[in-house]
Amino acid sequence: MPKNTASAPASADNSAPENTPKSGANRGSGTRTVTVPQRVAADIRAKIDADEWPPGTRIPTEMTLAKTYGIGRGSVREALRSLVHSGLLEARAGDGTYVRARSELQVQLTRRVTPDHLDDLLEVRALLERHTARRAAERATPAEHAALREALALRDASDNVKDYIGHDVKFHEIIVRAAGNSLLADLYVDLDAVATQLESLPIHGDDVEAFRAFLTHGHESHHELLDAIIAGDADRADALAAHLVECARSMFTPAEP
Repeated sequence: MPKNTASAPASADNSAPENTPKSGANRGSGTRTVTVPQRVAADIRAKIDADEWPPGTRIPTEMTLAKTYGIGRGSVREALRSLVHSGLLEARAGDGTYVRARSELQVQLTRRVTPDHLDDLLEVRALLERHTARRAAERATPAEHAALREALALRDASDNVKDYIGHDVKFHEIIVRAAGNSLLADLYVDLDAVATQLESLPIHGDDVEAFRAFLTHGHESHHELLDAIIAGDADRADALAAHLVECARSMFTPAEP
């Protein structure tokens, strides 16, 4: 993404100048016209998807973005408006524009899945967890085995609940991506983000030892799942993933409205 380029004349807003970001919408096509606002929106969407701007991030101001892309503020405003409309961004009066969700799919899932449908969400997650654990046992590479070991080691060495949960989430994401289906991986990440909004632990504070004790069998089953994946035992991995989902079902309760 070009930076610190001089602002283009106002007329450049409608002529798709060369220094504006290239989106996937016009790659390989010589007939479809992609406007400057569409290109800027696509670039911002790519940054969000790549986790450069994760949910909760306040993005640069219109003026800063206009200078970065070398375009007029009107085009930036139109791009941001489209992303606010899609639910990816949230404009807060007097405060700025914030990333609201990682993808449009997450936005739709958030609208569709409510606390009353938590069981439905857990059932879908169970299907994904079991399928991807089985595939990871069949397909995971030595590098992915090492990444899984590292994630669990970091989780076990965590001295606070936040880090413990973060490394645990990373462990499961590595399994999903090791399964080799990028669409399922994206769906899993978005479902997990929605689940985080709906679920709350019936335990509070930052006592990581108490948290480990609370997890009981689920804590050790992660190591068994790792062993099954490394051993290539798809049936065992499937069964352990199902067990972990049931542990989650018993651990989590719908958040208070």
